[in-house]
Amino acid sequence: MTKEEALRRALVLKAYADGKDVQHSRHGDPAFWIDNKFPVFDWNLYNYRVKPKTIKYRNYFSTEFEDHFVRTATARDEKEVSALNLLPVKWIGDWQEVEV
Repeated sequence: MTKEEALRRALVLKAYADGKDVQHSRHGDPAFWIDNKFPVFDWNLYNYRVKPKTIKYRNYFSTEFEDHFVRTATARDEKEVSALNLLPVKWIGDWQEVEV
């Protein structure tokens, strides 16, 4: 094990001890992560990471003013998003989710 690998594992263990959510994936399948509430930390079979935060967003075209423009709404607050439905906007696409 390299020092970098030991540090990465220590950071995951520390985050788990601090109450953060952890995910695992099988070695060789890093694109598919599974939430793991009770990880056993078998580093020989699985990769582990702290579950990344995600942001939901959706683009819209605003005709509220004379100058039309495209904006992005985030789903941080349901009241904020429902207020947008009262304005003259046209939604562009569906809600998207991105890891940050």
